[in-house]
Amino acid sequence: VLAPTLLVHATQAHTTVVPAPDDRMKLGAQEQDLAALRGVIARQGVQLIGLLAVLALSLVTVLLMVGRERTVVIPPTLQKSFWVEGDQVSGSYLEQMAGWIATLILDVSPGNIDYNKTILLQYAAPDAHGALAQAMELAAAKLKRDNATTLFAVQQLTPDEPTMSVVLKGRLATFINDKRVADTEKTYLAAFRFAGGRIQLITFKEADDAEVSPAAAMARGLVRSQ
Repeated sequence: VLAPTLLVHATQAHTTVVPAPDDRMKLGAQEQDLAALRGVIARQGVQLIGLLAVLALSLVTVLLMVGRERTVVIPPTLQKSFWVEGDQVSGSYLEQMAGWIATLILDVSPGNIDYNKTILLQYAAPDAHGALAQAMELAAAKLKRDNATTLFAVQQLTPDEPTMSVVLKGRLATFINDKRVADTEKTYLAAFRFAGGRIQLITFKEADDAEVSPAAAMARGLVRSQ
């Protein structure tokens, strides 16, 4: 009686379970989804490594730049044609440069004079750098103390090519606490040299009619002869 029972149990124990067709389809789809997911994870891993490399490079670049300052000098807009020959430039170039330099020195307020000084000194001749810097620092201290603003309206520009100088005539208005306190005629002399492929400012100063003649300027050593 026991033998058939044992035989039945043994047969059931060795029976292989075969999935139904629907189950096999579901299993195949799951395997495909798993493979696709693994591919996505792998691509994301590569992208993450690339991102970390970029971040590391950026960090190194920032560390290398700490303590360094780069000043980008934007030259004035030139509205007239000009020529350059050797160490000489045309009168039209001198005229436009002198007008722009005048705005840096004379169109100033407590809020912009420090910036103007920085730009101006980029155009200063090496032997004139100290004097121009000192003049701008003194002007800045006075403007800030008085809360003053000055504006120069150019009325006449007279360039002289042989001496590379320009005479500027116009009116200088002065405001203190936004109130106009002066409006006077002024004459200035700007002198340049052209060296190393760039224009350099030698001097910019107030002068009277006698002082601004080319001969007088050369006699004082403000500009050089051709």
